[in-house]
Amino acid sequence: MKGLKSNLAPAFATGLLPIIINATHWTFIVAIFFWTICLMIGAWIQRPRSISRVTEASASRWQMLGFISLVFVWVGIVWLAGQPQMAAIPPVIVVFFEAAQQSEYTVTTALKQWLALSAAASIGVGIHLLIASWLLTTVIALPLVYLWLRALNLQLPAAYAFPLLALVLPANMFNKLPTSTGLAAAFFLGSLLIYHQILGWVRMAVTES
Repeated sequence: MKGLKSNLAPAFATGLLPIIINATHWTFIVAIFFWTICLMIGAWIQRPRSISRVTEASASRWQMLGFISLVFVWVGIVWLAGQPQMAAIPPVIVVFFEAAQQSEYTVTTALKQWLALSAAASIGVGIHLLIASWLLTTVIALPLVYLWLRALNLQLPAAYAFPLLALVLPANMFNKLPTSTGLAAAFFLGSLLIYHQILGWVRMAVTES
């Protein structure tokens, strides 16, 4: 990503997904290529008529250092707690990486994102437990996630991944997904919020002095 000068957060999720679902067959790579091409074509078709030049950017060294450090801390915590399946939840990692690059991060935003992620995971698992059909689960769960995000007045594409993620998770992680998501989101988003609060106090102290 640094070489491509890209801030594409879902790339992290794509890298973590085969580890979480234990993907060992080459068809996983084929599926990634296929759906990425479909996404590219869809985005190209819906492109605006006048496109402004997109400035290439990548996360700064300090942003990446903070991001990686918190991920390692979280992995250490869940490993010591004997819950290795909670080490990496792709949608949470995506939201955290995107939020870490914002100049401001408020309590309201953190709370909304936590509610969105936790509820989306619960919807995906709950619907799948009620309806043992991946197609019906997807058809029902995705609109519910959309309505929930509308109720929160929040745009959070990563939340839509949970109903689909719930379908491919190993059995030992499936039932714990809502709890794991809530705890992981609280850790990452809470840490980011604390950082911004401390940064705000420091700036205020410097201004007053």
